[in-house]
Order: sequence, then C-alpha cells, then structure tokens
Amino acid sequence: MKICLINNLYKPFNKGGAEAVVEDTAKCLVSLKHEVILITLGEEDKIEELDGVKVYRIKPWNIFSFLDMDNKNGVVRFIWWFFNVFNLSSRKKIKNILKKEKPDLVHIHNMVGMSFLISRLISRLKIKSVLTIHDIQLVYPSGQLIYGQENTFINTFFLRKWYEKLVKFLISSPDVVISPSKWLLDFYAKKGFFKDSDKKVLPNSVPQISSQRVESEKLRFLYVGQVGEYKGIFTLLNVFKDLDYELHVVGDGKDLEKAKKFESNNILFHGRLDKKELENIYSNSDILIFPSLTYENCPMAIMLAFGFGIPVIGSRIGGVPELIEENITGWLFEPGNEQELGKLVSICKDKVKGMRDNCLNRAKEHTIEKYLKKLEEIYIT
Repeated sequence: MKICLINNLYKPFNKGGAEAVVEDTAKCLVSLKHEVILITLGEEDKIEELDGVKVYRIKPWNIFSFLDMDNKNGVVRFIWWFFNVFNLSSRKKIKNILKKEKPDLVHIHNMVGMSFLISRLISRLKIKSVLTIHDIQLVYPSGQLIYGQENTFINTFFLRKWYEKLVKFLISSPDVVISPSKWLLDFYAKKGFFKDSDKKVLPNSVPQISSQRVESEKLRFLYVGQVGEYKGIFTLLNVFKDLDYELHVVGDGKDLEKAKKFESNNILFHGRLDKKELENIYSNSDILIFPSLTYENCPMAIMLAFGFGIPVIGSRIGGVPELIEENITGWLFEPGNEQELGKLVSICKDKVKGMRDNCLNRAKEHTIEKYLKKLEEIYIT
C-alpha cells in the first residue's frame, strides 16, 4: 500500500509527542513493506529521503513560517492564523504532490501551519482519508484550555467560537478519525465534529527503548515537558522546594528562566535532551510527575514512563485518567493542588517497587507492533 502521512512538523523540527508518533509510524510502515511518503513544513520546498521515507518539505506563503511561531507576539500571530486557515498556497502544493504520487490513503495528523483546506482536498481527489487528532487546537487555536478557566472571556469570545465553526466546516468528516484517548474523541463529538466519520480510539504506542533501569536507594522524581506555567511546572516546583527528594526537570519553554530560580541541590534542570539522553534520565528515575494545568490527550511522557516501569503522579485532567490506574500504575491529583500533590509525593516511596510490573505490563499493551497492527486494520477497512 502507498501511504501518505501529513504532519506540520517532522525531524529535525520535532516539538512534542505528535512528531514522535508520526516518526515511529513512518519507520514501522516502511519496515512492513509499505511505500511511505510524508508531507511536512520546511524552510524551503524540497524532497529528501529519511529512514526509507520520501519526505516532501513545503514552505507555504504566510507572513511568517509556523517554524518561527514561538518568537512572535499575539497580534502578529492573529494575522498569521487567518492565512493559516485558508492557506491556498499550501493547498496547491499538497494537491500537486498527491496528484503526482497517487497514494492509496492519506493519514493526516497536525494541520496547523499548513491549511485546514487539506481534508476537503483529499476528499475531492477521492483518496481515502484518516485523521488522527492529537489535541484541542481545532477548537482552541492555542491548543490550551486551562483548568478552571474554561469560561473566561478569551475562551468564550465570539471570534474563538467563529473559529471553531469555521474549522468544523472546513475539515468536515474524514473517512476515519482516530483519537489516542476517549476523552478527546468525546470532546469533539460534543461540539459536532466529524459527524459522518468512522471513529476509533487508538492510544499512542510506547516508544521502543534501548536503555535499562538503574536502581537507587534514593527516590528520584522526573518532569518531562514544556517548561511553562500551563504545564503546572510551578505547582511542582513549589512542592519540591522544601523537600530533600531529587527532582529532575527536562525540557525548555518560555518560563524556563523563571523556573530556574528554584534550582538547588535537589532540583536539577537538564534542558531539552535528545532521544538517547532522555532514555538515560528515565532509566535513572523512579517516579514521573505530570502536573499539567491544561487539558491533555495521551501524553507521550507518561507512555514512555510505563515503558521503563515508572509509576506516574498525574493531574486528573483530559485523557490522563485513562492512562493512570490509581494505586496500580500511579496516582491522580486535582490540577494545581499543591497540598494534594505533596501528600502523594510523601506516601509513594514504599509503593513504587511494587508497581513497576504493573507499569511494564501496561506498556506491553501498547507496543509499536500492536499499534501498527490496529492501524493497518483501519487502513484496509
């Protein structure tokens, strides 16, 4: 089968879990003898081959590239979003690629930075379309909905509602919609998205791991993700500033310098790590803390933790409770509740080792092999 994957980012421009899912999927589809092409954003239009995948990089016209989004202010971003939604330049380039390659199926992931016209384009070309939704960005342009702020002005503003209705119309109903969590699928269903699509829940796979765990007498905690207030990083740091436990913070973000003011002998910052370095720090950790204040889907940080047999303390928000079984693979707490998080940190010491096998067994349910088998079934149905 000839399969076209579409995602706004691809290595070396990876930012989060969606890119890891796309990369692992592409590599494994190639290993299963499928012909794989991938369309993504780039600094210029070009074609290259990576890991047996034919990668088309396109640079659509806009006032700036999505690759530079983090460096722009709110006003400029607002203007950019208008052209992003109706990006005819991107639509034309993708249309030309699809007409040239003639894939049997197109699997779309993130479209932001490319165009929301892609879904209807594929339908008009009479190619089977599969869409994996990774976040709430089809409803909230920032991709963030903070716990307790659901009814604030910015989230109920008429322009935000118009955006939701417009995107819903433009994307319409792909043949199949995949969500890594039931929560996210329900979120979109309640808003009337994808009415005529076949809907599937398929959790992200656990990345393949080459490192081995390193045991220690001292309990070591880990945070992996964007260093931003919306991720609950300051909830976490406020809890650990008066504790003797080691806390390792991995990631970068706009609040990194502010967070580094908490740096001490037991709170250590590592910045952004490559895959090998990240595996190494997971292998030297005992508990992952995922304190997000924003509604999450199926965080790769949690899936990777299970692959190392690491229990997770996570916020009771979005799709996170679908991954964490209380006292089996971890614990849940109210987002932003420092007192509740502090109590969990203090009681988990004697329970960690007994939960390792539970986490490893959970990881075995979501190997890349099992993920691909289910994905292939969706492709040929």
